[in-house]
Amino acid sequence: MKNSKSLGQELQEVITKHTGQEPTVKEDPALKGYPFQVIFGADAKDNVKVTVRWPEDAPPAQSVRTVATMLHHISAGHWKPPMISAVKKQGADQKQAEIAGQILQEWGGATHTTVADHTCVPPRAVFRQRGQGNG
Repeated sequence: MKNSKSLGQELQEVITKHTGQEPTVKEDPALKGYPFQVIFGADAKDNVKVTVRWPEDAPPAQSVRTVATMLHHISAGHWKPPMISAVKKQGADQKQAEIAGQILQEWGGATHTTVADHTCVPPRAVFRQRGQGNG
């Protein structure tokens, strides 16, 4: 007897298998109400796994727009404040505020661009004369 899966279910399973995603066994309460998801996982060897999910029943245009916008914001660094908040919350929840602080400090240090051993300056600072204050 043939399995009675819908075409949408079959397509989702093919996409899931192809991208190496695993369907969630149970819903993560932290993501409740957020059906569009980009989840990063890493191990101690810096191997990374990215899982992208969107609701099967969402209109295609909405899925395209929402996921593409999410990927843009992530890659452009627009979501630093919520990422910082998430690290701080995890540190507080796990009673590891010191580790959370170290994570943020190391992340901040890694995001400073250096060229020829000199830290790059913001565009406005290029035109600032020596001795001028910030502004």
